[in-house]
Amino acid sequence: MAKRKEVEELVKCEFHDTVFYISNEVLAEVLLRMPFKGRIYYRYNEAADLYGISESKMKILSKEAEAVRKPDGVALVNIRVMDQFMEDCH
Repeated sequence: MAKRKEVEELVKCEFHDTVFYISNEVLAEVLLRMPFKGRIYYRYNEAADLYGISESKMKILSKEAEAVRKPDGVALVNIRVMDQFMEDCH
């Protein structure tokens, strides 16, 4: 589960009458189109959740993209490689 950030570490955003807070990382990635240098490797089930696909489909696509690494036998998916693979699938 993600750590909760303190309000001082967040950027205040207003949309119509709603106020919400986002992290600096999200601001940089979404608004400024800068890559977030956070977590890169995810387990199959976590990566599948990010893309909204089944775990079995994630296994197939990540192997096709050559995005899987197996340190100590644990399969991890490189999300940056998967993002590029998905972009190239157009």
